[in-house]
Amino acid sequence: MMRMLADGSSETFWTALGAVAAVLAIPTAVMLGWLSYRAVWPRRTIEWSASISPLVHGAAHTSRLTVEFSGTRLRHPHIVEVHLLNEGKKDIEPAHFSGHPIEITSTGRVVGVLQQLSSPGRRPFNTTEHPNRVELDPSTPLHSKQVLRYVFLVDGPDPEIDIIASTLNCDLKRIESLDVQIARNSRRRMRMLLLLNAFLALSCVTTALIAVNRLPHR
Repeated sequence: MMRMLADGSSETFWTALGAVAAVLAIPTAVMLGWLSYRAVWPRRTIEWSASISPLVHGAAHTSRLTVEFSGTRLRHPHIVEVHLLNEGKKDIEPAHFSGHPIEITSTGRVVGVLQQLSSPGRRPFNTTEHPNRVELDPSTPLHSKQVLRYVFLVDGPDPEIDIIASTLNCDLKRIESLDVQIARNSRRRMRMLLLLNAFLALSCVTTALIAVNRLPHR
């Protein structure tokens, strides 16, 4: 009688374990399939941020203080700094921009581009200035992990900055801060990796236990 109960409990345990393995196999297969799909057809994303700082403190605005740039007097000068980041593992090719420029628009008048940089060791996109926008020419790839930095001067009260681009299989995403977003992306990838490893390890252990139980007993 005791032997029959033991055999029944053992059979129930292994049946339950098999069910657990089957349940774990579904999300693991889905996750592996999604990772494989993204490895072949990645969704590219340009993350960008903009910071705006007044060139002159509000308390310093008097009739005796003037700011000029190339002989032009500025009433509400602001320094704008824009970062664009390709955080993905794949380059963003010129074809992804459909032959159109990337437009950094401003509600204030664009006075001039002061600085354009790229890291690590890449050339920035060439710029063209217009009264209310700066155009970037994406005629070269935006490489994986490449960061573009543009600093320009605008004139106008409380200017607002936006980016417009016509893209194929590529998203534009505004972020608060470049450094904060890079750290956040790194933590997200680490959590995904740990979760995937946990699923795989648990699935392997469960499958191994079931296989051992099915071996002929002496």
